This record gives sequence, structure tokens and C-alpha cells, in this order.
Amino acid sequence: MKTLIKSEWWINRKKIDYKIGFFAIMLIAIGCLFFYKFSTLDDLEQEMDHQQTIVRSTLTQFQRISLSDTEQVTPLYENIVLQSRMIETARLGIIVESPDVYYKGILQLAQLRDKAYSMEDNDNVLVVLPSKRENDLTLKTLVALEDKSNSFATFAKNAGHFVWWFLSFFSPLWFIIVVLISSDLLLNDRSHLTLINGYPFSKTKLLLAKVIFNVTYFWGLLLFLLGLLFMTSLAFGYRSFVDPVAITTGQGISTRPLWQVMLFIFSYLAVLTLVVVLLSVLLNLVTKNRYITILGSLSVGLVGYFLPQINYLLPYGPTNIIDPVSLLVGQVSETSRQPLYLPQGFLAVLCYGVLTIGLIALTYLIKSHTLHSRATRDTVGGNA
Repeated sequence: MKTLIKSEWWINRKKIDYKIGFFAIMLIAIGCLFFYKFSTLDDLEQEMDHQQTIVRSTLTQFQRISLSDTEQVTPLYENIVLQSRMIETARLGIIVESPDVYYKGILQLAQLRDKAYSMEDNDNVLVVLPSKRENDLTLKTLVALEDKSNSFATFAKNAGHFVWWFLSFFSPLWFIIVVLISSDLLLNDRSHLTLINGYPFSKTKLLLAKVIFNVTYFWGLLLFLLGLLFMTSLAFGYRSFVDPVAITTGQGISTRPLWQVMLFIFSYLAVLTLVVVLLSVLLNLVTKNRYITILGSLSVGLVGYFLPQINYLLPYGPTNIIDPVSLLVGQVSETSRQPLYLPQGFLAVLCYGVLTIGLIALTYLIKSHTLHSRATRDTVGGNA
């Protein structure tokens, strides 16, 4: 087996796909970090302007109402007005560079919105506001940060914010990267017949060697990315890897240290990688065509993005489980028919893996039976 894996290394070490995968991940991580590094506090101010626009558009639904008219003023209207004032407070904190004022504004804004969700006749008003899930995550994070809000770095320039932002972008992209690189896992031996056929090994061992090599390569990329995020963040002075990150669980919303959440996500991606590689093996065996393999794998994983109703009909469908960040923030549970969190997603990935292994074994049995039948028929025909 060691000889086979070594052969895989010699065959693939100069393959352009593997080199592109390595450099693409490095460039994505470093590029995102530089983009984040050179962003300014103006981004926070723009976000407050955006929030103010949302609140003002909500207030247009209460035209011709004055706060002095106690008969027409509703608790919801007063709440929306106070939201507008808290946004201005947060914006003022940015202008005068006072983290305490900014923190007070956004914390009270989240608290006011939390009350608004339970008020009467709020259906039309809350359509334009963040969902209750999103506000709950924000509120939980702000409460956990209460004793650390002594600088704008807590909100704009820290490792937690950068890594979470990066992983939200990268997690669904990882599925596509693995599909593209592993799409010809069983098809590239035709150019290296002397290396492959020179060893008296069974097809099963050849397949295991290929799977082990490819999975090890992708796991190595994940470890490289994890180390790169730590090193580059430290190089830029972002050392708050213990900052709390709000996540959803079956028991509600809780906070976890950033380093712990990172381990959750990368472990999940590692298991998902194994399943995607096995799916490529299965499609290679059935279709013997790289482009059909790519199209088939992407269709399995991304169909829910183009047909959202599938995500509702199949809560444990592939599209819902390829992005661990969406599972952690509860986005999948919000759009699917039943609650789905990271542990259930992990179990679903394992079930898909077992199913794929079974289909690979069945394909091998069918092919072996077909070849045996043909050999028997040819032998009988030749004797006749």
C-alpha cells in the first residue's frame, strides 16, 4: 500500500489541478486578509447608514403619526423610533471614536428589536428588519463582549470578526474546490500505465491508495489554511482568538470561543471532503467522464441553491449540509422543514458516506459479474 501511495505522489506531484488548489487557497486567504486589513471604520458608519435607511423605510408605514398623539402611537411605533435614535447613537460613537458610545447604541438597538418581534401587528414592519435569529445571534455576541468593548478593534479589527467573515465565504466554496480537483481521480491513469500496471495489486488496493492520497492532500490543504489564518492574523496583530462567537444549537443560542468554532468547522469540512472524494470515485466508475463527474457532483451539492424548495422538502439534503457555517448560525434550520444543526448535519454527512461506499461496492460487483459473464461467454463460444 505504501508503494501505491508513493506512486500516486509521483504521478500527481506535477499535476496542475493540485498546484492550482494549493495556490488558490493561499491567495484567497491572504487576499481576504489584506482586504480586511485596509478596510476602515467607514465600513461601520456605512453599516449604520444602511440600518438607518431600513428603519426609516419602516417608519413610513406610520405616516401622519406624532409621538405627542397618545391615541395613535403604538408600542411598535415607539420602538421603531427608539431604534432610529440608537442607530444615531452608534453612528455618533463612530464619528467621535468612542467605542463605549458605539457599543451602547448597537446593544440597545438589538434589545429594542428583540422586543419588537413579540409586539402585535408587526408583520409588515418586521419584513425589512433582520430576522429574529440574526438579531438573537447579534445580541448574544454583544452581551458576551460587554467586558471587552474598550476599543473599536473589538468590533472591526479582530481575528474573530475576520475569521468568521472568511469562513462564511469559504465554507461553501470548499465543496466546489474538492469536486473540481478530485473529478478525474480514476481517469488520469491512462497517461501513466507503466507506473500503475507495473505492480501486481488488486483494483481494490489501487482504489484505496487513490482515495487515501486525495483525502490526505485535501486534509493537508485544510491544515495549511488553518495555520495560515492563525499566522497571518497574528502578523497583523489580530490576537483575539478567544472572542466569543454566537452559534445555534438544539437548546438555543450560545457562545463559544473562536478557536473552538474553527475546530468544529474544519473537522466538519474534513469529513465532508472524504464523502465528496467518494462521490467522485462513484461517478468516475459509472460515467468514466470527468465533465459528467463534475456536473453530477455539483448538481448533487448545489441544486438547493437554484431550487430552494428542495431545501424545505429535504431538510437533510446535500445542499443543506455542505456549509457548516450555515448550520452553526441556524440559517438551515430557518429555511428547512425541521431544525437542523451541526451535529445532525455531521451525522447526515456520515450517512451519505456509508451510502456512497455501498454504491461503489455494488458498482464493482456489477462490473465484475459483467466481465465474468463476458469471459465465460467468449470461452464457451470459442470452444464451440
